[in-house]
Amino acid sequence: MRILQVCPDFPPEAGGIGRHVSQICSGLPEFQFEALTLGRSITSTQYERIANAEVIRIPICKTALEIPHIRDLLRQRFGEYDIVHVHSYQSLLSVFASVRFTSPILFTPHYHPYGSSAVLSAMKWLYRPTGRHVMKRAERVIAVSAAEFEVLGRDFPSAKEKLLLVRHGIDCQKFKRLGPARRLSEDVVLTYVGRLERYKGVMELLRCFRILVTDYPGLALRIVGQGPLSPAINRFISEARLSQSVKVHPFVRDEHLVELLSSSDIFVLPSRYEAFGLAAAEAMACEVPVVASAVGGLRELVVDGETGILLPSPVKIRDLRSALEKLIVDGELRVRMGANARARILSLYRLERMLELHRQIYMSTGKRGRASTV
Repeated sequence: MRILQVCPDFPPEAGGIGRHVSQICSGLPEFQFEALTLGRSITSTQYERIANAEVIRIPICKTALEIPHIRDLLRQRFGEYDIVHVHSYQSLLSVFASVRFTSPILFTPHYHPYGSSAVLSAMKWLYRPTGRHVMKRAERVIAVSAAEFEVLGRDFPSAKEKLLLVRHGIDCQKFKRLGPARRLSEDVVLTYVGRLERYKGVMELLRCFRILVTDYPGLALRIVGQGPLSPAINRFISEARLSQSVKVHPFVRDEHLVELLSSSDIFVLPSRYEAFGLAAAEAMACEVPVVASAVGGLRELVVDGETGILLPSPVKIRDLRSALEKLIVDGELRVRMGANARARILSLYRLERMLELHRQIYMSTGKRGRASTV
């Protein structure tokens, strides 16, 4: 069975959506995958093979010019598809795929109803007609968390009968603590992983850290990610003279990410919204307690007081400081929460379950598609 994945990014440099798609491709070798995605630093369409998928990258600067021709190009190179699996609610590629391809469509929107600013929140409404169109074309609409399932049903009631819940899966063989958890209250390491955008709360984390480090001089913060906020973050670190205690890693591969998480004491994600919170789940699999905002998928992922601490959103610096300080001074609490966190991932978010559910969805959708052409 030949399946086209349509997504906004794909490894090696990818956010949560691209990594999610990569997991599906590499975990289901019985299917033939192509992945149509965007390239931010290229000037012409490129092809490469990654994670059991032939990856086609369209230069983001030429998206509008390239898209009208891409279906014919893919047909000539790969033939027809049994299924087109579209990812991301607000992507031009998603709309293109739903219009141009006649194959059965699956849609994983990774949807959240709010933007990172009033302007971007308003723009969410502009996407409603295109979102409804993709959902109307889709055989199934897949939510990656119970929170997303609920919000999709509320905002797109006509798609309710198509909704399926398939929680994100974590590779617990890869993401696991490489050494014993630390109980010390000195030299505690905080870690953030994600896009560097305002809605993620990274600036609030930095401002909170600047206060905490005066009381706990051995405290360290690692920021893993890149995005439009990168210049402001680097400037803040320099002006606050935090370069010795705050390190920014623009990009790391999974194997290095596991090392970073395993040597972390607390994972912090004060985001204003998350459809799921993949980075937080990977930290939990590495037995790291999570301090996060009580939004979207994080509300079901993190059990307040058991696997971490949830804070009201938008997160206030005084609340974030209080939560972090509680864990900084209590190594035993960190270890207990970390063990609970991994147990929760093993119970509800195993990669094997996510892959098996996708296998079943692909097989049933592909059979219906072939039957309709007979």
